[in-house]
Amino acid sequence: MDEIHDQLLGEVEKGWLEGPFTVNNLPVDRFVPIKRFIVVQGEKRRGCDDARPTNAVTSIQTPISLMGIDNAAIELGRNGVAEISQAVLDQSDAYKSLIVDPAQRKYAVIVALNPISGELDYFLSNVLCFGTESAVLNYNCLSRVVSTLARRILCIPASGYFDDFLMQGRAEDIEQMATDFQILFGDIVGLIFKDTKKRVGPCIPYLGVQIDVRRQGQIRLSLTPARAQRLLTAISVFLQDGKMTPQQAGKLAGQLGFVQQQMVGAVGRAYTHPIRTRQHSKSGRDDLGERLRAALIWWLDALRISDFERVVRIGFAVHPLIIYTDASPYQLGFCVIYKEHRFYGSANSAIPKGANREVCQRYLSNVGALGAGQPPDLESSSGSPSHWRKFLSL
Repeated sequence: MDEIHDQLLGEVEKGWLEGPFTVNNLPVDRFVPIKRFIVVQGEKRRGCDDARPTNAVTSIQTPISLMGIDNAAIELGRNGVAEISQAVLDQSDAYKSLIVDPAQRKYAVIVALNPISGELDYFLSNVLCFGTESAVLNYNCLSRVVSTLARRILCIPASGYFDDFLMQGRAEDIEQMATDFQILFGDIVGLIFKDTKKRVGPCIPYLGVQIDVRRQGQIRLSLTPARAQRLLTAISVFLQDGKMTPQQAGKLAGQLGFVQQQMVGAVGRAYTHPIRTRQHSKSGRDDLGERLRAALIWWLDALRISDFERVVRIGFAVHPLIIYTDASPYQLGFCVIYKEHRFYGSANSAIPKGANREVCQRYLSNVGALGAGQPPDLESSSGSPSHWRKFLSL
């Protein structure tokens, strides 16, 4: 309790909170009390506000699409230069850069025990609370605006994902791009960027993966064995315990989201829907259902056998593209896209190394039959039969 109360007083000094108040002199008539707790993130202890009462009645009417690794691939394709580089900037205390509408502060009044008096202290927040669903949307709107202004005003090919901003350009220009970005949005607008997390170079970490653009026309993405092992351990614990809370599901889904971006073309949206469903579940259950257990087992297998490296080639596709998805209720669905054709199928288990190449080579060997409208019988990556059929034209 001392740590939480000291943290709140520190935020008062920074201007993020007002207080402490007693319940009698709190400058709002009616309010929603929320509690602060500590989340351990590596060596960092982050204060998080339990805003479940507010989140339960929050409705997002303006969803936003975040920019990720695919945007980086598009920017690389547009550059068209022999030697490119990239820079990453990380905004400090991102949620605290946006103020709360004074009329809305009553919906997130932080309550903490005063360790000296033994009484409850009340704090009003002037900025977004780390723990409210609306804060995620509101901040990412700012992130998207920053990226857009960087493009329009500075002519910098920038993309933002939460508080991480990626820029790509000619190697001789990249340092100046990062400097201009910091001058406009730091010195002029007032955002603060972490100097310790600034990265510049052709091979840098972004969104939990290593991005290597040293070869023209390619993005090489890699996942470290250490990160894979942490995921394997977490998933194994869930399967052993036989339960997963919505909060745990949200954390795992976020971590797997980065893996999905890195393993472009290998896992796609494979088996994340059951995990996301648990994340947003209001039923109160935490036992593993059939679909959720199957999804965790699939990810366990995929992480064990993957080579954790993918190369994204930029330009027009001259080979088939294979995409995997969990759209099928109990199987892993996949689609081969080649020129004007799409072909669909399904598999029952994880994708071993080289499966994409194997499936596409089999597809190419039968492309004549496919073009003639005679779907051949191919085997899926799991070795089980998969009947392909012509479905749509692009």
